[in-house]
Amino acid sequence: LATEVKAHLILMDDADGRKTAQSMGLRVTGTVGLLLRAAKDGKLDFREAMDQLLAQGFRLSERDYREILKLL
Repeated sequence: LATEVKAHLILMDDADGRKTAQSMGLRVTGTVGLLLRAAKDGKLDFREAMDQLLAQGFRLSERDYREILKLL
């Protein structure tokens, strides 16, 4: 579908799906990437959004979370 509609970016968190999409030349971002973009645009508080996701069961290691915070 993404290739049919010539999507500029697709949102996907599944690792296997991301690899397949990237191998097809598609640009992929995940939930965290989407939140980072929104935070950099001043549209949300990244830490607050991530804390809400983590409280709902979103899986992200503490190490990865710390590394992501360095990107802000």
